Amino acid sequence: GSKNKTSLDDRNGTLLRIIGRLKPGMTAAVAKPALEGLAANLEKAYPVEQKNQTFITAPVSRIAVSTNPTAASGVKSIAPLLLGMAVVVLLVACLNLANMLLARGTARRKEIAIRLALGGSRWRIVRQLLSEGFVLALLGGVGGLILGLWSSDLLIGSMRKFMPFEIVWATGANPAILAATFGFCLLGTLMFALGPALKISRSAVIADLKAHAGEDVAQRRWKFLPRNPLVVVQIAFSLALLTAAALFVRGAGKAASVDSGLKPGASYLLEIDASLAGYEPKRAQELYQNLNARLAALPGVEHVSISATVPFGITSSDKNVQRAGVNRGVEAKPSTAAEGLAFKAAWNSVGANYFSTVGLPVLRGRAFTEAEATQPGPRVAIIDEPLAKKLWPDGDALGQRVQYAAENTPSGQRGGGAAGGTSAELSKEEKQDETIEIVGIVPVTRHDLFANEEPDGSIYLPFARGFQSDVSFFVRFRSLAPGSEASTADLLRRTVRDVDPAIPIISLQTFAQYLDSNLDLWLVRTGAGLFSIFGALALGLAVVGLYGVKAYSVARRTREIGIRMALGAQAGAVLRMIMGEGSIMLVSGVAIGLLLAIATAKILSGILYGVGAFDPIAFTVAPLVLITAALIATRLRNLERNYPLGHGKFFYVLRNIDIDVAEGEFVSVMGPSGAGKSTLLHILGMHDHGWSGEYFFNEAAVHHLKAKERAALRNEQIGFVFQQYHLLDDLTVYENLEIPLSYRKVGKSERSAIVADALDRFQMVAKKDLYPRQLSGGQQQLVGVARAIIASPKLILADEPTGNLHSSQGEEIMELFQKLNAEGTTIIQVTHSEKNAGYGNRIIQLRDGWVVEPNKK
Repeated sequence: GSKNKTSLDDRNGTLLRIIGRLKPGMTAAVAKPALEGLAANLEKAYPVEQKNQTFITAPVSRIAVSTNPTAASGVKSIAPLLLGMAVVVLLVACLNLANMLLARGTARRKEIAIRLALGGSRWRIVRQLLSEGFVLALLGGVGGLILGLWSSDLLIGSMRKFMPFEIVWATGANPAILAATFGFCLLGTLMFALGPALKISRSAVIADLKAHAGEDVAQRRWKFLPRNPLVVVQIAFSLALLTAAALFVRGAGKAASVDSGLKPGASYLLEIDASLAGYEPKRAQELYQNLNARLAALPGVEHVSISATVPFGITSSDKNVQRAGVNRGVEAKPSTAAEGLAFKAAWNSVGANYFSTVGLPVLRGRAFTEAEATQPGPRVAIIDEPLAKKLWPDGDALGQRVQYAAENTPSGQRGGGAAGGTSAELSKEEKQDETIEIVGIVPVTRHDLFANEEPDGSIYLPFARGFQSDVSFFVRFRSLAPGSEASTADLLRRTVRDVDPAIPIISLQTFAQYLDSNLDLWLVRTGAGLFSIFGALALGLAVVGLYGVKAYSVARRTREIGIRMALGAQAGAVLRMIMGEGSIMLVSGVAIGLLLAIATAKILSGILYGVGAFDPIAFTVAPLVLITAALIATRLRNLERNYPLGHGKFFYVLRNIDIDVAEGEFVSVMGPSGAGKSTLLHILGMHDHGWSGEYFFNEAAVHHLKAKERAALRNEQIGFVFQQYHLLDDLTVYENLEIPLSYRKVGKSERSAIVADALDRFQMVAKKDLYPRQLSGGQQQLVGVARAIIASPKLILADEPTGNLHSSQGEEIMELFQKLNAEGTTIIQVTHSEKNAGYGNRIIQLRDGWVVEPNKK
């Protein structure tokens, strides 16, 4: 029989594979003895052709793109990664929604407390909150299902352009997909809604009923921890996804510009298969020689050569090669000790002019002769440098002899690439241990994009020694004029038709077009695009989540920010505080994300071409993108307020105020509620900017000062006692007293001494580590007074300073003010108490925003 792979009666042929399916209930272990017996019978009947015949049991790959049904190739590596990225994006989205629900839940605390007070059970509240979350998840699931079906069709449509066979894809949502979508919606609801629902429903009814909307009663005890760990997790996952995206983009870029080692110049690639037109091997070989000569005679053609395989092709072949004259065995692990080891190498059979046609120089030795390429003769081969170094690491491979190992790598297994193919057939002589002389050494060539950066090596045989019917012709032109691609392709097509019109042309394209349509490259580019989309989604979700949490935090802390600015903090200091807290979350997330990114990079480095586990560009770009986006997300707005009515009009709560307060005076401002007393005090304290007129403070024209200059003046010379205490809930008594000193840049040791003295003066030493919510109203007022005078300001502004104190404490405070005034401190207080007003030396009466008595004694 013929040795040709297209001859079905040839037992040396490897065109077809026999695949069997086990019966239901039959296991691989049960089937193994029967398969071994079948192999033994075949070897007994055909001792040469079926020597070492084996049958294997293996699951059929669902994502194979080769003739080997068990080879999943590079798709097997990328598909789980893409699925993992989708899961991570889902997790980031769930964390984002959990943050949103927690923020909304804090604002709804009073509502929840009312429901509980009216008899609602905690489980009922939880069910309500979970139902609201499930509606969100269901809407997202429906949207995701529609987007998923559309994107799947888009991907399959894109893949069809690169596959040499038709892809059948069942479009539409089947019951399994619908059930999975519903399941993910339920799972997502539990992931993002259950935790917030349990936390929100755990309400302290009385405290929550009394709390102002948006006010958070809970205290954060561990200040060195980020305020929202969910945002930290979002940032971490987003960084891992961004790093993966950067690595894929880097890999795609390197793969697109990969140097296969070939320099074919202006070449066309023509693939034909004479067996499809009924040609037997001998006639087919004659046909190919005739066509080779006709193509070489075309005008402008520089070289022509035939080749069994093409780099990055859908078909590929490997052999295990070892030094001649040693015991056969396949290398288990790479080793520099080449003696007795077999090394995997890409196999190809080529024509005499192949190396000059593809621009691959023969470094040492010679190319194949025309006789070797067309007529069977002495066994010769050309190998590339990597294989030569593996076989003879300390010597020269030229003139040496090699042989094939007993086992050959199954087709489609090389390097994990997407391209599969047929295993190169060994002739009867090759199976009888005939050795091959190495007559030439060529540079390295690449055969796939998913292998490591160091190729396995290549071995080339003359085409006559490795004939196959499906072949490719490299046709190299001296030059091609721009826009001549179509006419050149028609010329090549007519040449084939002139030789035999029945010969089917499988493909005809320039070598550059062939590389662009390569399936491996498509996988890398698609992976880069998908990873980039997932990374961008995760980044967007993380930034939106971070922005939402910070915006909510700023809104919830508007009171705190106002207090800090009233105590002397400048806008920049408040901005740095909020940015600093955002930075804590950011740094924590980036630190965790880098660990995840390193683990991801180690996985991807084994798949992507030219990308190491610690690619410096990817590990620089991804964190920078995330940090930049996150910092932008923590911007503050609207930190100052005024009293505009719109259309250029303003509401004036004070009118035609004309007051002089001399340094060292103690002035009391009195009047009915709504008279404008507190507003006047806040204008004097430079808290309110929605006013017009003139205001001089110690000869400084406040009305001409910028906001920063007003803040500096307030910081240095004014102390303020607020009517509603306005202590910072997150800080202890000690820390609240420290704030004005820290804004005045008082040293730490001096600051500690001043605070200790204040605590002693106001008899609060035992309460220094308590939080405001742990103090009574009178105790909070004492802290507020102590904070106002702790930095020895020149002016004290006090808004109802004794309003929450019992009489004896009130007297102590007023006596303290009187003492400070005697020492030269100017004091202006707002009060309803005639008794307290009597401690001063002048009373200003207000009514409806007008001064009615400016100098009452």
